[in-house]
Amino acid sequence: LSSFVFLNGAESFLRGLMQRDKLPFSSAYVIGLVGTLVATIGMKSYIFTAIFALVQALALLYLVLSYLPGGLSFLNMIGRLGGRSARSVVLG
Repeated sequence: LSSFVFLNGAESFLRGLMQRDKLPFSSAYVIGLVGTLVATIGMKSYIFTAIFALVQALALLYLVLSYLPGGLSFLNMIGRLGGRSARSVVLG
């Protein structure tokens, strides 16, 4: 994320994170980051650390891909492919 701040400027980057379509993922990233720290340092829980780390990683993936041309289309394609694969495994 720091490279996007460096390339776009801090103010522009923060305005981009507060856009309506990116706000849920920006919030998820912050919640994942804080949750990972609390679960690791405070609670010392491996399960909660893994859950919050997964939330953080998925939100970061979305945020990074949203700044690249064609990134969200690629993410949607991967999501559809994963959904179809999961359905075929579950339904046989």
